[in-house]
Amino acid sequence: MTLDSSPSNHPSTNLDAARHAIAQGNLPLAIALLTSYLTEQDASDDTGLFTAHSLRAQLLLATSDTMAATDDIVWLQRLAPDAKESLLLAAQYEKQRGNKNESLRLFSRLFELYPELMTQVSGNF
Repeated sequence: MTLDSSPSNHPSTNLDAARHAIAQGNLPLAIALLTSYLTEQDASDDTGLFTAHSLRAQLLLATSDTMAATDDIVWLQRLAPDAKESLLLAAQYEKQRGNKNESLRLFSRLFELYPELMTQVSGNF
């Protein structure tokens, strides 16, 4: 008897597999796995969903696919508007869209709440 352990049959495995794909530099596969995870995951799992939306937004922004990152950024901002990841990704998103004032407002809020991050993200301006 063989157990089917393919990622598509186990939503939590898709998140783990996406992390592995990221570590190996396979961003298209990671994005696909995160998308699969998000479509299959129970909506009550805020932690897993936050992680998946955050990772997918990071990858999409890193590949300059700003439009594709929109849904993830909106979801993160609705769930946790003052979370570090949410603010940082929203600020980067607005910067890529050319919304300098909104990006600066979000970075200012990030530094207000998390001053220790100022030296880590100063290159994003």
